[in-house]
Amino acid sequence: MVYLTDSRPRVKLLKATKRHFQTHGWEVEEQSHPHFDLRVKKRELRFFIRCLDETVRLYASSLAIIKDVESVARQVRARNGRSLVTVLDSGFHDLDLDNLVSREVFAILVQNLHAITSLDRYLDELPDELTPGQSLLLKRDVWLCLFIADRYQKLGDDIHAVDWARYGVEASTGFSDAYMTLFTLLKDRGDLIGAEKIALAALLLQPFECEFLREMKHLSAQRGDREAAARWAQRLERELAVPRDFADIIKNQKRNAPASSANVEAERPWPKPGRFGRIFAGLFRSA
Repeated sequence: MVYLTDSRPRVKLLKATKRHFQTHGWEVEEQSHPHFDLRVKKRELRFFIRCLDETVRLYASSLAIIKDVESVARQVRARNGRSLVTVLDSGFHDLDLDNLVSREVFAILVQNLHAITSLDRYLDELPDELTPGQSLLLKRDVWLCLFIADRYQKLGDDIHAVDWARYGVEASTGFSDAYMTLFTLLKDRGDLIGAEKIALAALLLQPFECEFLREMKHLSAQRGDREAAARWAQRLERELAVPRDFADIIKNQKRNAPASSANVEAERPWPKPGRFGRIFAGLFRSA
């Protein structure tokens, strides 16, 4: 986002970056955030954009800038689940950007932004001839990986579908849908050992995921391990009994509610013992 206190080079860089994405049909949303300036998207492609202008070099060395770019990029991906693209102006032409790619961080000069906007072709085509930086952007976004894996699966290419689902798991900063996608693909291919490893890895991140507990019960039974199947069944039963939301609470209350007492006389409270108590008790019994 442009502020009145921003330097002229920064304002120029922000405007050039925003104009480039909009010209190529991307949606651009300005952000007031310490780690990124823009959020751009085109269908399934979504990135955060951070702009660094040449004035940064007045108070930071090249090594310090690289470390900062790497640190911020990792924080954004960990917290927001999306890749951060750092856009640099021409003042950084001598910066070793290839070294950043080797560290799984994507930075690009503003005059080379077409390398990002041209990724929109892979919304309708299979990814090929990717540069290391483009490959990094795609493989470090969980939802893009699943999008591409789904396309390969629909084409009957299970090998590449598994590869991209695995990229999705690797890109996950915690439990995500990528685990179930990869599990299903491996199981359908008959790789039960690989599927079980993924299920166990997912349960380490989210121990109460009932779908994986159910799958582990079935896999154990399928290989003839009745004891393991029984243990997974017990664990699944315990987890299903734990309410996860308000709907579960209501369901459990209905399940545990006593049977209808329409034909059963309601229990009447008995008064405290004593002279008047005995009188009232007699009245209750005779009623």
